[in-house]
Amino acid sequence: MLPEKYYETCITYHIVRYFEQSRIGKIYPFTISQVQEKSYGYDFAYPLGNGHIFYIQFKRPNGLSVENSMMAWSVEMVQLETIIKNGIGSCTYYALPEFDDIFEWYSGLEKTCFISADDLYTQIRLKRKIRQHAVLINSKKWRLKRFGDYFPQEISFRNVLATDESEEPCDRKMKIPGENFRGFYLEYA
Repeated sequence: MLPEKYYETCITYHIVRYFEQSRIGKIYPFTISQVQEKSYGYDFAYPLGNGHIFYIQFKRPNGLSVENSMMAWSVEMVQLETIIKNGIGSCTYYALPEFDDIFEWYSGLEKTCFISADDLYTQIRLKRKIRQHAVLINSKKWRLKRFGDYFPQEISFRNVLATDESEEPCDRKMKIPGENFRGFYLEYA
């Protein structure tokens, strides 16, 4: 199995290219520390130059699930609940790669499933798995999408969090450590 950092690098590279080639705009990704991840719940933030942002939590495949002979990923409930409690579930996506070979780098984004944290949390509740420590998911039994489903190539900001530089920070503003993201204050969508 490839390390999670490989997937973070590969998919982030392709997301940057996707936004450039789609002419949606430039994107300025950054990662946070593992200590910060425990407080915020995501691996990477993706601010766009126009004041919008979205987040991604990467999960490397656990391998093939025995029951379905397909990739499966483990989602820790504590981490998912952190994202939900921070109010960024609608603009945070789990990236679930369906590949495990370095030679699939160039098709990395196409071979990755995505699901918003809010949608995943709802599906887990409906499946009555909310009390589990971790939930094993796969593409056959869960409603997963592709990146382009969330971010179509025409300009749309329905899946990102809006920001406003002109307002003073208040307790509703969030969710990026200040040392990583200067000049923007974030609000709940």
